Amino acid sequence: GPFVLQRSESEDSIPERARYVLRFRTAGRRSSPWEVVYELHGTDDDKVLDTLRVVAVLHGARER
Repeated sequence: GPFVLQRSESEDSIPERARYVLRFRTAGRRSSPWEVVYELHGTDDDKVLDTLRVVAVLHGARER
């Protein structure tokens, strides 16, 4: 496939604010790792987590 996906809970996740890390690597000779840190939120009173908010986008080849 064009990339590899992996999702895990972020180290700074707390029960009141679940935070996840989506890790993926692009395909090809010059593939590079990426991490997208995100949280899920509800936007109204129905308490459904239906909004994804990106907290950070990190490129593995660059210093963090």
